[in-house]
Amino acid sequence: MTTTRDEARRSGLAVALLIAALILVAGLSAFFVWFRGISIPHCGQRCDFTTLYWTPLAFAIFAAVVIVATMTLSWVFSSRRRVWWIPLGGIVMTLLGAQIAQIVSDRALLF
Repeated sequence: MTTTRDEARRSGLAVALLIAALILVAGLSAFFVWFRGISIPHCGQRCDFTTLYWTPLAFAIFAAVVIVATMTLSWVFSSRRRVWWIPLGGIVMTLLGAQIAQIVSDRALLF
C-alpha cells in the first residue's frame, strides 16, 4: 500500500523529469529553428533576411518564457497531487511554437 508521502515523491520526480525534458526539447527546438534560418543557399538575395534574423531570437525568448512559467506554475501548484500536466503542457507549447517558427522561416526562405 502506498502512502501519501510516496505519491508526493513520485509526483515530484515525474515533474522534475518532465521539466528536464522540457529544457531539452526547448534547446533542441531552438537549435533547429536557428539552423533553418542559416540554410539559405537557394534564395540568394531574395530572402527576407530580417525575418530570418528575428525568428530564432523570438522563439528562444518564447521558449525561455515557457520554461520559467512552467517551473513557476509547477512550484506554485506543487501541493496538489497531479502537477505533471503543467510541464507536459510546456513541452506541447514549445513544440507548437517551434512549428510556427519553422513555418515563418519557410515563408522568409520563399518555400
